[in-house]
Parts: sequence; C-alpha cells; structure tokens
Amino acid sequence: MGFADQIKRFTDQLKEALAAVASLDEEVLSYEFDASDEAKIQPAIDRGAGRVDEKLAPYASNPMVGKAAVEIKARLADMVRNRAAELRASAEPNA
Repeated sequence: MGFADQIKRFTDQLKEALAAVASLDEEVLSYEFDASDEAKIQPAIDRGAGRVDEKLAPYASNPMVGKAAVEIKARLADMVRNRAAELRASAEPNA
C-alpha cells in the first residue's frame, strides 16, 4: 500500500470516526438515575456504556472509533459519578 493509499485510508477512517461520535446525541448521553442510592450508580453507568456501544456498533471495524468508545465510556462513567456526588452533597442538610 502506497503512501497516498495510507493517507486516504486514514482520512476515510477519521471521517467515519467523526460521524460515529456525532451520532452520540443527547438521547444517548443523558438519562436519569437515583443518585441517592449508591447501588443504582453502576447500573446507570452500565446503561450509558451500553447505549454508546449500540450507537457505535455500525463503526466497530474502525480502530479510531474503538479507541474513542473506550474514552467516551470512561468520561461518561466519571460524569455519572461526579453528578451523583454533587446531587448527594446538595441534598445534605448543611449543603
């Protein structure tokens, strides 16, 4: 494979990866969960990760999308944990 072919393949993968990430709309990344119940936080994270996987499944053969999916799911998990902590702190009597 020549250099021009490699560049074309890379740009094609990049375009596809951008389309995949753009497909993660508000519906996929926002949902409700009971932040006051610690037992409900991990299922909420798992549900979000599942939604990301479902939405990105058509792009599974693209290595850039695979790497992005791992990062997106990690950030989503952090956001859920942080939001749960914020909500619990604001619900405390002295908050």
